[in-house]
Amino acid sequence: MGRRTPILGILGLIFILFGALEHWMTYDPRAEYLGLGWYSALHLLCGVGSLIWYFSAGSGSIGTFVKARSTRYGLNAAVYSVLFVLALAMVNFMGARYHKRFDVSSSGVNSLSEQSKQVLAHLDQDVEILSFVEPGDAAFLREIVKIYGYHSDRVRFRIIDPQVNPELAQRESISHVPALKVKMGDRSTIVRDLDEEAITNGINRVAVPDQKTIYFAEGHGEASIEDSESPGGMGLFVSELRGQNYEVSSVFLGETGAVPDDAAALVVSAADRDYFPAELDMISGYMKSGGRLLFLLEPTKGKPMQALLQSCGVSRICGCKWILQLFMP
Repeated sequence: MGRRTPILGILGLIFILFGALEHWMTYDPRAEYLGLGWYSALHLLCGVGSLIWYFSAGSGSIGTFVKARSTRYGLNAAVYSVLFVLALAMVNFMGARYHKRFDVSSSGVNSLSEQSKQVLAHLDQDVEILSFVEPGDAAFLREIVKIYGYHSDRVRFRIIDPQVNPELAQRESISHVPALKVKMGDRSTIVRDLDEEAITNGINRVAVPDQKTIYFAEGHGEASIEDSESPGGMGLFVSELRGQNYEVSSVFLGETGAVPDDAAALVVSAADRDYFPAELDMISGYMKSGGRLLFLLEPTKGKPMQALLQSCGVSRICGCKWILQLFMP
């Protein structure tokens, strides 16, 4: 027996084992020819060819080949190799199925806020986000896609270059980039900013079809809900509420005679003039009926309103410019 022929037999067995293992791990029942891929077929062909060469060279019978010391060593090496590959495959499978993402950045830039996680956790339908961005923004957006994909499999991003697909941008009413078309069922909205807050708010707008309305009491010199310039303006606060899918409007209780029935909450802010007793009764009645109220008061203003709060068990917080209290039913 030549020195090379035992090696051919051992190599033949190893090729066949690895070919069979690869076929078992990647088998697709829908494929033809038993689902053999080129990698598996190549190994099987090499293994069969090596064994044919071994036996055709007159290297003995199958029994002699099996009993040979070199065969046992070769089989041991093959078995250990297969076990090692199986262990790596199992580790890879477990890592893909039960993966855990850690954000070690000091500012948490690689993770989502708790508010975003709650929005994703309550999704009951798939959300499709058509992302019309220039090539320079695509890499940044892909990182965002990974973060959202880690927390929910309901959100599907599709990155589109509007210069390559101008007809798609036109069909989705995209006039300039960057722009994200967020779609759920027959509801959709367009997001202009590529940040977590804007994307999550867009998802929330299509996920919650019924908008809740928050009313701001007016008529007594309160800060305007449209004022985003002055320090005391409510514009930024209102913009934040609208971004979270709330409808925001103002109401003059002295004119309406009651808190609107569709009010999800009533905001009462510091005013230059005191509320009328009838208005205080409306607010008190709304509170006692389980309505939600947000009071933003200054210690030096609104004595009747502060008296109303004290009658409800809310005492003034000394040393604070603003008193903030939210009543929940």
